[in-house]
Amino acid sequence: MDIIDQVKERLSIFKNLYDIIRIVDPVKKETTLIIDNKIQELNETCYALWKKDTFCENCISMRAYINNDTFIKVEYDKEKVVLVTATPVEIMGIYLLQKY
Repeated sequence: MDIIDQVKERLSIFKNLYDIIRIVDPVKKETTLIIDNKIQELNETCYALWKKDTFCENCISMRAYINNDTFIKVEYDKEKVVLVTATPVEIMGIYLLQKY
């Protein structure tokens, strides 16, 4: 079982709580999405979702990674309000999970 499948299995209890599960590497700023149990690898930075050219000043992915704790923030992207939860998940190294 690869890393993504392990994450999907561990997070299956959240399938009715979140629209998207986004796996973020806070150091490399790389992102993978899990939507409707399908994996979508993105060739863009994590902050591209917010249409920014640089990392977020209030980056909860990095805070969760550094503090090994869960953080929540509310973002507005000019179309909708989004609740973002960042929780560190360790599987064969450290990965960061964001759900929104």
